[in-house]
Amino acid sequence: IMSARPNVRVLAGAFLTWLVPLLVSFGLYNPKTGVYIPNYLGFKLIMAALAAVACLMTYRWIAQKQPLNAAVPAIYLALNSVLDLILLVALFRMPLQSWLMTIFPIYVIVFFVIWLAVKTTAVRT
Repeated sequence: IMSARPNVRVLAGAFLTWLVPLLVSFGLYNPKTGVYIPNYLGFKLIMAALAAVACLMTYRWIAQKQPLNAAVPAIYLALNSVLDLILLVALFRMPLQSWLMTIFPIYVIVFFVIWLAVKTTAVRT
C-alpha cells in the first residue's frame, strides 16, 4: 500500500516522464526560427507518444513494487504540470492559455488512461 507521501519510484517515474520528451524536443524545435520538425502537429504527436511510452514504462516499473492506486497518475499530473509551468510558461514564455489547451489535456489523457490500462492488466494477471 502506498503511503500518503509519494515514494521515490513514483517521483522518479513522474520526473522521467517529463524529462524524456523535453530532451527530445530540443532536437525537434529551433527557438531562433520557431520551426518545429517535422511540423507543429508532428512535434506535438511525437511529444505525446514519448510521454505515453515513458509513462507506460515507469508505471510498470512502479507496479513491480506496489499497487498503482489513483494517487500515481495524480502525482504524475501535478509534478509534470509544475515543472512545465516553471520551465515552459515562466522561463520559455509559453502562453498559459496555450499550455492549458494543448499540453495539459494530453497529460490528463495519457496519465489516467495508461494508469487504467496498466491497473486493469495487473489485476487480471
